[in-house]
Amino acid sequence: MKTLRINAVQLILTPILFTFSLQAATIDWGAECRDGDRIACHKVGDGFSTVGRKGEAIRHYSLACDMKLAVACVDAASLLEKEGKAKEAQALLGKACDYNDAMACDTLATRAEKEGNQEAARKYHVESCLRGIGSSCLALGFWAEQGGDATTAREWYIKGCAYNHGNSCNNLGGTERSAGNQTAAVFYYQRACNLQSGPGCNALADSFRELNKPLEVRRYYSLACQYEDSMGCNNLGVVEEYAGNLDRAKKLYKYSCDRGTSHGCRNAGNLARREGRLKDSVFLLARATTLLKNACASGFAQSCVDLKAMENQPHVSRAPASKPANPSSGQKAPSKQR
Repeated sequence: MKTLRINAVQLILTPILFTFSLQAATIDWGAECRDGDRIACHKVGDGFSTVGRKGEAIRHYSLACDMKLAVACVDAASLLEKEGKAKEAQALLGKACDYNDAMACDTLATRAEKEGNQEAARKYHVESCLRGIGSSCLALGFWAEQGGDATTAREWYIKGCAYNHGNSCNNLGGTERSAGNQTAAVFYYQRACNLQSGPGCNALADSFRELNKPLEVRRYYSLACQYEDSMGCNNLGVVEEYAGNLDRAKKLYKYSCDRGTSHGCRNAGNLARREGRLKDSVFLLARATTLLKNACASGFAQSCVDLKAMENQPHVSRAPASKPANPSSGQKAPSKQR
């Protein structure tokens, strides 16, 4: 019982002692902050943030931000956003970007894209890419590629891949493949897959399919699906279907279709038709057609080709050739890649 009483006292005193030590530290840092120490101002902000005094936290973070401490600008922006002060937060993120905080630049680029401000998005993606954020390099390369400038696209993809951004390596592999450099393409697809890029594993499997290496095809489509690439799941479904594993194929096609992949819907519809589930088949094939038509109308040429192929051979399950990773879809992997 004595031990229990001591533990109970400790439980009561611990938060009180923590508060006193925090206040003492805050006082010490406060003096240094007043003397112009930006790190001290940031620590004072941390202290006030810990005890829920957001106003004082923002004030001290802003002081540190004015002294060009980028992380303080970001911390102040985060608190301001929670209070609904988006414009003030945006201004502080702009300062952080100016002070070489790459993630702040990337955040501003993403917001500008959502707002439809392509000029600002490009500006911040350039700042972010040059500071080491691979996803921004990917976006710049993708836009250049969509605009027909393969040379510039390749340059941005090279930067992104050098930062170990998997989807950038995948798209770099695609530019090499388009240029006829198959060995280089496979090298970059392998690197992308090693970096847990689902599109990279899918493209690598495509390459092995062309080389007639079925074990590698299954392995890398499986990895692509594991890394949540819905086209990779569809393609693995085709492998399973042709191997006679129809239940497994059906699940993979459904997963792919549910995530907006037209070929998954098409292949699921074909399986439903063969199993006599005509109502399901009609619905799934109609969804596949709609997805392809929408993508084709949006300017994705491969979708137009796939739509024509579907019209010509409506009942053939397909594992289509890979295409560049779209930065707007993100790179889903167990560990976030930036």
